[in-house]
Amino acid sequence: MFITVMHLLRQSWEKKSVIAGGIHYLYYGKFQGADESGNLTGTFRAADYSVNVVYSRPLDSLFTFGFTAKSIFSDYETYNSTAFAMDAGITYNNPSMEFTAALVLRNMGFQVNTYYPNQAHEPLPFSIALGVSQSLRYAPLTFFVVAEHLEKWDLSYETQEEKEEDTDFFTDQSASESGFDLFIDKFMRHIIIGTEFNLGKNLVFRAGYNYRRRQELKIDTKPGMVGFSWGIGIKVSKFRINYGRAVYHLAGGANYFSFSANLDEFSKKF
Repeated sequence: MFITVMHLLRQSWEKKSVIAGGIHYLYYGKFQGADESGNLTGTFRAADYSVNVVYSRPLDSLFTFGFTAKSIFSDYETYNSTAFAMDAGITYNNPSMEFTAALVLRNMGFQVNTYYPNQAHEPLPFSIALGVSQSLRYAPLTFFVVAEHLEKWDLSYETQEEKEEDTDFFTDQSASESGFDLFIDKFMRHIIIGTEFNLGKNLVFRAGYNYRRRQELKIDTKPGMVGFSWGIGIKVSKFRINYGRAVYHLAGGANYFSFSANLDEFSKKF
């Protein structure tokens, strides 16, 4: 179960900046514990928490800068760990061109306490992402392209069996793919594409495709819709309801629901 609570506190600062607070809570469920001999030791729960403080400020009419400071806590049975991290990003938005671009650096930080004594401190999952969106002036379509994990070029992964099958032992090179094919594969593993189709102001359809997810999680004999996602958004009065489904594997996918409202749209302030 994943719960996100954002904008618990939001206020203008000097009429330009915005500060907000939020909580991320990821609950993995209840587990039956056992020792190395198989003797049951009781049940335990596992969960991750993150308390966030968000700040953003426009630099001028086109650029906006922001960051999120995160205090992270993990609790797995008798093992727990804490960490501090920060996300930072800058956005360029040109309404006249209906174009937006954003650069984000995620999880810059360090682990404070390890899960058990004398353990080496683990690195946080740092990543860099660049995204752009372009709306069409005379059609209700918006296209999105996201390049993720720019901090590392080669995101490919092969099992030992796949490596042995693909390797030509006479040349010690891949026997199944050319250099150009390998370059395109590595390049596309960074790319996520999507689109939105707006039917008026109250209804929107969305679709996306994640190449890396499809390559890593598909079954070759029956890939299905792995890597694809779709969703719909509806605005009812001052409330927005969104549903999305992402297919991770042939065995199933994930469903996402969100319900939001902009308090500024209400005449009565809370």
